[in-house]
Amino acid sequence: MHKPYTQNNYPEAWRNLPEIPSSEEIMPQLLNSDSDNSQEKWDDYQKEASYNPKLPFNIIDGPWGSKLEYIGAHYQILREDSVAALRRSVSYVRDHPDSMETDDTFMYTHVSGPQKLQMCGS
Repeated sequence: MHKPYTQNNYPEAWRNLPEIPSSEEIMPQLLNSDSDNSQEKWDDYQKEASYNPKLPFNIIDGPWGSKLEYIGAHYQILREDSVAALRRSVSYVRDHPDSMETDDTFMYTHVSGPQKLQMCGS
């Protein structure tokens, strides 16, 4: 079911971003990775195919040009922050399919089917 507002074409590009990230955002094309299993560097995410260097910067010294600029920038930054965490976990599982959970990636292996989902107390 489509939400009525998804049919709109807003002049602000950030308002046209989907609420749920696409598979291309979550699972970018695999890059040639080094086989030395070295520790991830802090800026490795910038080498990912889906990294968008056009993200706005947060203005912390001085006022924003407008409320709309402020809201748009923060929406895009927060959206990328959440998508990046999901992307990182999916990438980890793709690279280590037999792995166990990590501090920031959880594996749900004992999930019941939809017919078993019930509200507590029902």
